Amino acid sequence: MKNKAVVREFLDFKKKSCTNETIANIRATLSEFLNYLSSKDSLLISRIERYKYLEMLMRRNQYTTVYVKYHLVNNFYCYCVSRNLLTENPFERMDWVPKKHISSDILYEPELFKFFDYLDLKPVLYFPERFLLEMFIATMGKTKEILNLKMNRVFFEEDNLFFTTYGNHYFLGNAFIRERWYDYINYRNHRLFEANEKHNYVLVTDQGKRATSYSVKRVFDKVSESYNIVLTPLKLRRSLIVYLLNQGIDLRVLQLMVGHDHVQSVSSYEKLTIKRKQQVIRDYLPR
Repeated sequence: MKNKAVVREFLDFKKKSCTNETIANIRATLSEFLNYLSSKDSLLISRIERYKYLEMLMRRNQYTTVYVKYHLVNNFYCYCVSRNLLTENPFERMDWVPKKHISSDILYEPELFKFFDYLDLKPVLYFPERFLLEMFIATMGKTKEILNLKMNRVFFEEDNLFFTTYGNHYFLGNAFIRERWYDYINYRNHRLFEANEKHNYVLVTDQGKRATSYSVKRVFDKVSESYNIVLTPLKLRRSLIVYLLNQGIDLRVLQLMVGHDHVQSVSSYEKLTIKRKQQVIRDYLPR
């Protein structure tokens, strides 16, 4: 049986106990995983392929997300063993321990502003897609935080648009979001009316449902393909944090902006700026 057929069968099995959002996450995770297998007809994975996949997870994802994706793949292989498609689960007993670190795979200032120029000069996103992307640019929030934003916690004050989240924490909209906010509200209301949906979440799909992490992945995949870059919500967040650090922003102000509990979490990004400076010195001041 081909790998994709096994995944479809596994998803049908999980639909009995999982929500549509969870199914979308499982589908995206397994689709990503299958690319690291050497064969489309076999789920056997070599030690090298397994480590390559796990290291990729650590480079591209947050620490907790790595464990979520790892356990999804592990659960998938448990299912395959129970169906006698495999004799053992290669992810059942792991001698690999992920290390929490800040990835150096970011867009530095020239690449970041080149990307922003592309957004304006070579538009490829539809309005709701661009609005979703701008939410990530403006807020520097995590995917879960942005998807959980609600309409009753949005307000204008002195021409600024605020999105309150939890406690005293809030996100601030950028110029694109402020200027097009009422256009987006019209779009959102129309989608909810057409689909007879009633919910309070800010971001919606074309079907009027609450936007999911799969919706976010589709937008970022489209951006990556259209502009020939590899961009994820986490990579964009880190890139913006490092840019602001390079501009000399106060660490405590940045801590409040990105929602970290401790200032040390933000200061860990400083080593990326130091690394960049060292590279510049090597390139232009070799002596």
